Amino acid sequence: MASEGTKQDDPIQSPKEPSDEPKKGFMILPPEIRIMVYKHLLKGRNRVTLLPTHYMSLDRVKLYESMAKNNIHMGIMYCNKTIYGEATEILYSANTFFFANMVWGPGDQNWRRVFAWLNRIGPKNRSHLRDLRIQQDSLDGFVQREDGSRESRVVHYRAFTSITRPYPRYEELSLTLPAPRGIVDNISPYVRRVFELFGEDDWRKLKITMDLVSCLVPGVPIFPNRMSVDLPNLVEWFRTHIMGDNGPTIIWRVAVINTCRPADFKEQLHDLGWHVLRARKGSPRYGQTMYTMKKIVGDRLIAAEPYQFLSR
Repeated sequence: MASEGTKQDDPIQSPKEPSDEPKKGFMILPPEIRIMVYKHLLKGRNRVTLLPTHYMSLDRVKLYESMAKNNIHMGIMYCNKTIYGEATEILYSANTFFFANMVWGPGDQNWRRVFAWLNRIGPKNRSHLRDLRIQQDSLDGFVQREDGSRESRVVHYRAFTSITRPYPRYEELSLTLPAPRGIVDNISPYVRRVFELFGEDDWRKLKITMDLVSCLVPGVPIFPNRMSVDLPNLVEWFRTHIMGDNGPTIIWRVAVINTCRPADFKEQLHDLGWHVLRARKGSPRYGQTMYTMKKIVGDRLIAAEPYQFLSR
């Protein structure tokens, strides 16, 4: 992973910047025509799915092949510095970048990888981003003791994971001692680092969509998924307290099978601080409703109650 202090803004994965060339050929076209060309070459047909093997690997060839499959042709970016600067802005602003979940990962649910990619592309390219999507699955858990510490035994909720020790509890989550004993979510420390990387610049043009896996509604137990509201609360807390009034729009999306939905589902969402922006019918085959929600937090975050002990 590149260091946080990286000086070079790199399109996707650390290329060399081309040398300056005198204006000729393509560069004599009006800027609006050049922008049309950039969009034709650099705007993908669909969202740009960034798998860990792409944005964590140093194999630039595989990465470019994956971009080309989405009708993104990056060769024009390396003609000269002027084209490089104009084209990278279009590349990042015109595409939706989707961080796919990695079911065999270490249990931190993409946040470490999102941080690595954002850090690698550099602050200038980050400023061009307009649409990020992060897939979110259930979190692994650890048993919370009465003193607020956590036992070292991991409680797995995913098919494969290599996490073996608990992350430190976020100090923003207030906890009254003696704490209730039970299973709590293991939330990656990279959540905070992602928002610190954005900093206090103006991000009001950026939209971040958290794509929850089917029937995973934070705070509402819908078998077999479970997740507390601690992560959504922290995400919204960092958005407002680190980024202030210039923070991005953050929404959460989830498809819920209607037959699995509790009778008091709407009341539970309201009590948990979820504001439903939109609810529309999803796949008729599965009888789903797609919910688009925003998390509301107060002046103080209270740690969620632990789950009951479950064996899996």
